[in-house]
Order: sequence, then C-alpha cells, then structure tokens
Amino acid sequence: MRLFSERLQECALRAGSKVELAKVSGVSFSQLMRYLNGSSKPTLPKIEAIAKSVGVSAGWLAGGDENTGKYISQVLIDQDVFIQVVQKVEAVLANTSKAMSPERKGIFIFAVCKAAEQAAREEKDFLLSERSLVEMMDFMTVFPDDNDVKELYKAIEFLPKEIDQAKADEWISIICCANREFYNTQSGQRYFDRVPNIEDVYAQEISRVLAKVDAISPAFRDILDIGCGNGRHLKFIHDKNNGWNLKGVDSSIYAIQLCRHIEVTGQLPEGTVQQADIRKIPLPSNSFDLIIARNSLFCVPLTATGKGGLDDVFAEISRLLRPGGVFHGMTRYGTGITFYQAHQLLDEPTLKLLCARHGLHPMGMRVVDVNASINIGTPQNNVHNSFKDFISFEVVKPRTTNI
Repeated sequence: MRLFSERLQECALRAGSKVELAKVSGVSFSQLMRYLNGSSKPTLPKIEAIAKSVGVSAGWLAGGDENTGKYISQVLIDQDVFIQVVQKVEAVLANTSKAMSPERKGIFIFAVCKAAEQAAREEKDFLLSERSLVEMMDFMTVFPDDNDVKELYKAIEFLPKEIDQAKADEWISIICCANREFYNTQSGQRYFDRVPNIEDVYAQEISRVLAKVDAISPAFRDILDIGCGNGRHLKFIHDKNNGWNLKGVDSSIYAIQLCRHIEVTGQLPEGTVQQADIRKIPLPSNSFDLIIARNSLFCVPLTATGKGGLDDVFAEISRLLRPGGVFHGMTRYGTGITFYQAHQLLDEPTLKLLCARHGLHPMGMRVVDVNASINIGTPQNNVHNSFKDFISFEVVKPRTTNI
C-alpha cells in the first residue's frame, strides 16, 4: 500500500502542481508541504477538501484503499435542474416511444444534468429540447450494455485528470468508440445529410486555406482529409483542381458508404477514401503537403498525460506531412470534455501545446462563428448558438528542426 505522501503527490499531479493543489483545495502551500514531508498530519476536513478538489475519494486519500471509490462522481446536481431534466426526459421518452432500462435512464438523467451544469444559461433550453435529448439518447445506444454506458460517463468526467496511462488509454478507447459509432445512428446520419456540399462562405473559407498553402508551397499536390465524413471537402477540392492527389480517412462505416457513393458516381476518383482511425493512419510518412481536419478533432479526447488521444492524432499529422507541409483544422472552441456527446473542446494555448509536443509551428489561430462558415442560405443548416464558437487554425511542419 502506498504512503499517504505518495497519494498526496498524485493529487498534486492531478491538479497540475503542488501550488495549484493548494490553490484549488484551500489548504495553504506551507501546510501542504508539511503533509508531504510527513511533519504534520491533515485533519479529516482538510483531507476531504483536497480529495474533492481533484476528484478522488476522501477514503482513498486517507487510507489508500484502491477500491474506496477513486472514480466516484464528484458532480453536485442542482435540485431544480434535476427535476426539470427528469420531466423533460420522461416527456421525450413518451413522445418518441423510446425505451430505457431503469439503470440506463438513471445514467442518462445524470449525463443530461451534468451537460446542463456545464452549459451557459442560454444553452440549457436547447440541451433540454427533444432534438438534443434524442441525439444524446442515440449517442448512448452505441453501447448496448449498461455497464459500458457507466464507464463512458466516468471517462468523460475523470479522463481530464487521469494520470494512470493504462486507465487513460481504456477511457480514450471508450470515448473514441462512442463518437465513431454515433455517426452510424439516425442522429449521426442526419449530421452528414445536413450539409452535403460546400458553398458560399464555407467555400470561401476552404479556398482561403488552399490559397494560403499554395503561397507557401506552389508545387503542392497531395492532400489528406482526416475525418472526411460525407466527402464534401474532398469533392470541393477536386472540383477546384482535379490534378491534386486526394486521400480521405474516416472511422465511421456510414461515412465510408457515403464516400464510396460519390466515388462510384464519378465525383471523386475511386479509392480516394478508406476507413481508418485518425489516431493510426495506414499511409506512408512524409506523403502530404496539406492535411485538413474540420469538425473531426473533437471526437478524440485530450489526456492529462500528454500521451494517447489527440496526441496520437497530432503525432500522425506530423509524421504524414512533408517538411513545409501545412495542417489546417477547425474544431469546437473551449476547454474540457463535454457531457453532450463527449466532445473535446480546444483553445489556443492547448493547441499551441499540442503543436510544440509534435514539432509543428503555428501560423495562425482564430475563433470563428461556425454558422457564418457553414451557412448556405437556409437557417435550418445553422447549429444552435450554444455550439457556434469554433477555433480555426493552420500550423506548418518546419523544413528544418531549427525553426
């Protein structure tokens, strides 16, 4: 059994540092150091404060029992929100004739309450709408076993602070599986159907990226779309210049079927798209001048360890780009993992850190209103204002290691 000081050190790692642990727990830094060196013992209220601040159980911190609820949820649910969620969920189940086991319904209500807690006030009406709740129900259906659903929501809550790599890898796989299989559900398929082509402002955005890469590397010709979805970006780029060599990968079976159709109908060369996990892409190193990832990065979580998940994706991008090659991405803006469909949010400091870890140099980053980017003239194509903020960026793989 590990010593108390070792468990306290793990809490400091979860918080980010000893200084940060003192800050979030309300325990003075000097007192925390005395606990760490064994010259003083904490009272039970201090143990509870430290444990709560980093999402571990007080029993584990105090006694070291690995089975005392290290992954017991620390979420506190507002009573009024809970009552409202229960009423909305029951109404949607009645209206849609969907069925849930009592245990699954309990897990679902917890997840919706947590999503509502994360949301700003103006988002809650949307989150509790029938459309949103049905999408979250479909998201859960990818796991037939209730225990797997429980583990999914544990992964969403605890992965951002998990420092045990084996457990982090397990939870990464669960979140990636849920996001992959969601796009094979009815709700996921509607997402692909909503914007089948790139037009207007959306077309201008992609054209801007292509022009930017052309200015850097006029001879560029090899392009890869990771998380290519229904193939709309590939179709647009092919129409602009069919001399470019295009490849696309996506893990969703439904996405691959859509892309196969546009290949068969002559809108893309046959063999352009293949099924693959974007964390491990079966293509040769140093093969592409431009890699794009629009609305796919949020399907892969970030870890506290800097290993696995999005770090694997950025490692693959660095491997696949030629020196001087450009990576363009657009993904949901913010921090943390959402309980609404387990989306990983990213901000500018986090993206810069990912780039630094994998030898990529930022060229430009900006927060954009995604409705302005995808709007093709009909309001129903817009996302809800709750989710309109995305971060768009370009990074380059340096031509030399000295950049």
